[in-house]
Order: sequence, then C-alpha cells, then structure tokens
Amino acid sequence: MPDLRYLWIDNNEITGLLPKWTNDIVRMEEITLSNNKMYGPIPANNVDLGIFELRLSKIDASNNRFTGTVPRFFGYLPTWKYIDLSNNMLTGSIF
Repeated sequence: MPDLRYLWIDNNEITGLLPKWTNDIVRMEEITLSNNKMYGPIPANNVDLGIFELRLSKIDASNNRFTGTVPRFFGYLPTWKYIDLSNNMLTGSIF
C-alpha cells in the first residue's frame, strides 16, 4: 500500500497497536484515527523524512490511548496543516 494517500478510520471501535505497515506508506497526506481504542506508541521506527515526500499535512489521532513520546519527525514536516493528538497519554514536544 505504498501509494495510499488518505487513511480515514475514525469513529470505529478499533483496538490495538498501530500496525507496522503504516511505516511503509510513503505518499500519505492525511491520517485520521480519532475516536477509537488504539493504544501504545505512535511508531517512528527508522523514519526518514524523505520517505514521506513532504506530503503529510493532517494527522488526527485524538481520543485514543496512545502512549509514549510524540515522534520527533512531527516537528520537521513543513506541510503540516492540522495535528490533533488530544486526549491520549503522550509526552514530549513536537516543536
């Protein structure tokens, strides 16, 4: 699924960790995961800013149970228009 650009799976009862295949989506523009029961860290394993082709502009992972630190690469993407990580248990800074 490397060509997937929009992933909207909000308002479901999805539980569990974010799948590792999400690290392989290189042309992603928007990710909406809000209002689920997802938990654990937001993966940032081996993230290279070049793999995103600087397209990611929106992430809404609000109202889940994510833990850990906010991935550092969130602060380096110049294409951001919307970030909502509210109502999780994340720590750290993105900027």
